[in-house]
Amino acid sequence: MKRYLLFLLFALFGATQMFSQTTLQEFVIEKDTPPDVTEIFKEYGCTPEDGIIVYNTTIPDLEFSIPDAPNRLRHVSSFDETNKRYVLCVQPTDGLGGYTKYIVLVNSKSYKPEAQIVSAIKPGLAQYYSINPKVDLDKKINELVEKKFAQMEGKSQQSVVSTQNQATYQPQQQPMTKGRLTVSTNALYFNGIGENKLIEVLTYTNKYKVRFLPKWIKTSQYANNLQISCDRNKKDKPRKGYFFIVSGREKVMINVVQAGKNQQNNVLTSNQIAQTVENKTQEQLPIRKGTSLTVSVNELVFTSEREIKLIEVTTKAKDYKVSDFPRWLRARKSGKNLRISCIGVTKDIPRKGTFNIVSGREKVQISVVQEPVNKQSKIIAENQSQTQQTKTNVEQSQSQLTIGEDNSKEPSAQYWIQEGVKNNNAGNYEEAIHCCNNALDINPNTGDAWYNMGIAYGREKNNSKASECYQKAAQLGNKDAQKVLAFMGKKWKW
Repeated sequence: MKRYLLFLLFALFGATQMFSQTTLQEFVIEKDTPPDVTEIFKEYGCTPEDGIIVYNTTIPDLEFSIPDAPNRLRHVSSFDETNKRYVLCVQPTDGLGGYTKYIVLVNSKSYKPEAQIVSAIKPGLAQYYSINPKVDLDKKINELVEKKFAQMEGKSQQSVVSTQNQATYQPQQQPMTKGRLTVSTNALYFNGIGENKLIEVLTYTNKYKVRFLPKWIKTSQYANNLQISCDRNKKDKPRKGYFFIVSGREKVMINVVQAGKNQQNNVLTSNQIAQTVENKTQEQLPIRKGTSLTVSVNELVFTSEREIKLIEVTTKAKDYKVSDFPRWLRARKSGKNLRISCIGVTKDIPRKGTFNIVSGREKVQISVVQEPVNKQSKIIAENQSQTQQTKTNVEQSQSQLTIGEDNSKEPSAQYWIQEGVKNNNAGNYEEAIHCCNNALDINPNTGDAWYNMGIAYGREKNNSKASECYQKAAQLGNKDAQKVLAFMGKKWKW
């Protein structure tokens, strides 16, 4: 009977311990950057023959032990409130007795216990680590998003972030400077998929090397930038490591953390958290249409050939942008007008698509349709008949004008050539070709028009038509076209 009672008491004790462990918080142990100045730990009870382990933390109730070799832990200092750290004095790992590494167990009343493997402990040398509370990123980001919404709506500016998250340690992202060697950051955080990041490295000699690089990290040097890339993490657990950037006698240690394949990083920089909060805020903001963003049309219909149309955009914001644009369309801003052009279609199937004009939190969707070739032939025939009827009406009206009336003159060929030059300089190559064609309709023997048309075709990468235009311009005596053909190694016929 006594045995059953003892077993029952033991089971109840184990259950209470498990329940208390689930309610406790967690902390993370990471390698920390050593100071530039060598420290002496005599005041902490360490001797020159001892190896030193320093834990920087803000948690004041931690307890340290080495279960597999308790006699090798010679002294543990109390919590140093001034420097915010604990100092452990241990016997070096010299391999005597089979001890090449120690398992340091860290306990606390308010946190779950954590174990850490420490190796390569040498006499008189210190290893630095940091112990920080584990951050619930989703909760923290959601609280910051709520705070930003409260500020935007003019509510109370009281912080929504809990005091526990406010006391959470954030890794330093300030530029690390050591003598003449300067780097933009000393900590990198990668997702589990793998990505690339840059570190700006400034040295007096413009030469540096990378040492002790983990196998899952690769580097590439581009002048003052060092590109860091990591492979996909195939395990659930995050990977941690570090490497050194060395220039002459100076070196800086870079800490690297990569999340597991199904995890996020437990520690983010303040800039990364701010960017995540901004993205989530923009996603949750309602999109309002028609309040301050207006467009002249919300539907465009193009023919099967190349065509240009304008949309007048009015907004109270400084600028607007175009998103989700189909590949067969081109857009160019011109003041308040948005210039939309389409590529010619060769199939008898109509093309349809949409794109958005976005200004701040507002967007308007524009639908686009381009007619197929077969339907276009009918439209061209109708347009030609209408054009012919219009010409007939114009001729009849001109015949009825009296001699004394002031008739407006049509633009000259030189006017259209100048317009073509302006459009070429502005990058409107299709308009430049149109202006040059108008000049050639008035005077087909204008070499300047052929030359400017060749420039427009060349910038559109239509080399065959550009060469033809240069040939005709050279035949008409345009010296610039002759120089271009001579540079290209081609000849022209007089």
